[in-house]
Amino acid sequence: MNTKLNFDLPIEKVIEFFPYGVAYLDLKGNFTLSNTAYQKMLGYSEDELKTMHFRDITPKQFAEKDKEIFEGLLSGESIKEYEKKNICKNGNHIPVKVSVTLIKNEKGEHNGFMAVVNTDIQKRYQDTQINLLKRFPQENPNPVIRISREGLITDVNPAGEIICKYWDKKRGEILPIKWKNKIIKVFETEISEEIELKIDDKLFNLYIQPIHGTAYVVIYGMDKTDQRDNTLMLFEPLEVVLEFFQEGLAIMGKNGNFIHTNRYFEDMLGYSQFELKTKSFMDVTPDYHNEASIKQFISLKDNQSFQGYEKEILKKNGKIIPVIISAMKVKIGTDDDIKYLAFIRHDSDKRIIELEKKYLKRFPELNPNMVVRVTNEGLIHDANESGKKICEYWESWVGHHIPDEWKTKIKHIMETQIEEEMDIEMDGKFCHLVLKPQPDSSFVIIYGIDVTDQRKAENELEILKKYIHENGLELPNV
Repeated sequence: MNTKLNFDLPIEKVIEFFPYGVAYLDLKGNFTLSNTAYQKMLGYSEDELKTMHFRDITPKQFAEKDKEIFEGLLSGESIKEYEKKNICKNGNHIPVKVSVTLIKNEKGEHNGFMAVVNTDIQKRYQDTQINLLKRFPQENPNPVIRISREGLITDVNPAGEIICKYWDKKRGEILPIKWKNKIIKVFETEISEEIELKIDDKLFNLYIQPIHGTAYVVIYGMDKTDQRDNTLMLFEPLEVVLEFFQEGLAIMGKNGNFIHTNRYFEDMLGYSQFELKTKSFMDVTPDYHNEASIKQFISLKDNQSFQGYEKEILKKNGKIIPVIISAMKVKIGTDDDIKYLAFIRHDSDKRIIELEKKYLKRFPELNPNMVVRVTNEGLIHDANESGKKICEYWESWVGHHIPDEWKTKIKHIMETQIEEEMDIEMDGKFCHLVLKPQPDSSFVIIYGIDVTDQRKAENELEILKKYIHENGLELPNV
């Protein structure tokens, strides 16, 4: 497929849809364009950034890395994400993850660079994955290698042997000088680094992660063999454009049918690309959202674009997830038919909660939040240190039964295999509980998160609204 993507809207309008920082630079590294998210991140206005070079926002210890990235792109290398720090206008240094991509014009000539800068959510997601993977390296199907400050290979799991073989080294030997220097740099900057490595017909992303408080770094490898090239042209094949962004993207026809989707959107819904091409946006819309969704789609046809539309969509497994959608009209190549490009974001707060529920449940003793496991008969099987607060709330403890009304809840959850959520108050604090059945087992796991500050803020807001209403005042237009 070699479909070209042309935007009806100017590029500066297009990048405003992106929820993360986006900046364009010329071949010398001068800023030429940036979106509001990037400007807010650094504290500079667009006009100020246009007078600056990327070196102006780069701490000295990262200057050489940035130079390597730009030179590598110009020489034909494909660069993924790497970590660094940026200097804000107020002087603060903030950690960021940057994807830099070479831009070409229609003639294939180098035309500049595009940088996509992520700060919080993407970094937290990857850090959680890495922190969990490093707990049990021998069981990890991906490569895990521990290296000392001096570049000595001190430990390697079975999957990591392929990397050691590439180095022509084994446990107890020193890394090749090039790799040893990379390890030293990670120690000095205390910033993890990502490297792409091709071994025979396999492609790996290697994450060199400093382990704070130790004399080691750990290298985690992830097999990215099927990942596509990351060189983006202004009028690049459609699938490359869509795959570049770490949010759900979909191209729809005039009737709302899916024409093309990226992997992030496919993973979000649990469908393959082939399956989605047989569906329209209405097929993934819950019944109660039908009327509002149709009106929104009609408004898109009339108004060219919209941003920040909140709704819920249906996954393949029947679960409903909250999303935020922005969309605009586009033209595909020489095709005169208007198409629609939609950016689908999984709600950030709920996305993090889902991530924590998915991964932290495997390591309850390490979880700072409350975790309690209860049998289908209402017996407290085990609880982590924080989870003992829930046991005290029940006036029970490990090895004993929970109160009868809670037994009824547990029984219902086991029968329906549907998780439930609720708030409880313990010693003046509000706790949000998620009761999750464990498939193919006789247990329900209860996860608890302290939401006291959030509930207090909500209560104060309700009091304020009531005061305004009772006194005949009006809420300000924001």
